[in-house]
Amino acid sequence: HKVILVTSSFPGEGKSTISANLAVVLGLTGSRVLLVGCDLRRPSLHEMFGQTNEPGLAELLVRKPQAAIRHLVNPRIDFLPSGTIPDNPAELLESGRWRRLIETLRGDYDYVVLDAPPVLPVTDAQIIAPLADMILAVLEPCRVPENAAMQMVDALRSVDVAIDGIIINDRTGRGFKYYSSFGYYGNKNYGGYYGESPEAQADSAVLKGAKSLWEKFSG
Repeated sequence: HKVILVTSSFPGEGKSTISANLAVVLGLTGSRVLLVGCDLRRPSLHEMFGQTNEPGLAELLVRKPQAAIRHLVNPRIDFLPSGTIPDNPAELLESGRWRRLIETLRGDYDYVVLDAPPVLPVTDAQIIAPLADMILAVLEPCRVPENAAMQMVDALRSVDVAIDGIIINDRTGRGFKYYSSFGYYGNKNYGGYYGESPEAQADSAVLKGAKSLWEKFSG
């Protein structure tokens, strides 16, 4: 599981933040980690690290040999931003240069984390996913309809890619509002105090929903 791709159904579910944090956590283990911004249409990763977006992946794919990879000190990871927004993102990613680049990076790093575009608006994630070892899908509960999430699964399956894990990211807080069975007062959880057993807490509506969704995704 050296090359890890993170995607989502729609924009705004927090996949770039999760990609960045995943790379940082892997870097804390002492591993050689490269975070790659693969969203050639609406990049945002460079802003999180206070970096410029050019040169980056787009420049490497059009054979412009520049110092595109940044060697960050805090956090201690390497970072390849998406680069100049091209006119033909899908064509760039479909080129043999993308495949050769991934194979090169496999030899240079312990982990390569790919922050991919969302699946449903564009085909870019379907193009790059087959070269990844692990696919993680970020899902915001109560914002993404179940049928849309299943369309994401079908889109990836159409290129013989299976999702290895779901990351439930309640970015807006709406998932807790609608699904939590715990009693909250302020920031404290009083579920156990009001008589919920640990078993009942573990089998909360959030967990039930996640289990149900995972069964459908992995089935």
